[in-house]
Amino acid sequence: MARLRAVAVAMPPLLVDIIRHVLTRRTQFDLVAEIPASPRLIERLQALDPDLVMIGETNAESLRSNSAVVTPLQRAKVITVSRDGRCILMDGNNCELTADTLADLLQEQLTQ
Repeated sequence: MARLRAVAVAMPPLLVDIIRHVLTRRTQFDLVAEIPASPRLIERLQALDPDLVMIGETNAESLRSNSAVVTPLQRAKVITVSRDGRCILMDGNNCELTADTLADLLQEQLTQ
């Protein structure tokens, strides 16, 4: 089975570590990079070609509104993680961030 490649953008390191440790035990998941928001972000994301992009809330609005992010990453699922790590925004819906929520999301990506 294929492994999902994920990238964390502008997320707190502790939250990224928690997500990495929980999900690698439950799903076919590889966190391939942690990237700070930067002028070269789009180029880095294109080069990594991830299946999932997790964006920290502080930069999510500016990144989501930028069509330059959406266009090159059409196949990637983009989710926003709240600053406190309690919620995720995906497909316009707010959900509680739990290991099950993320595992289900990744499983869904694997079957597409």
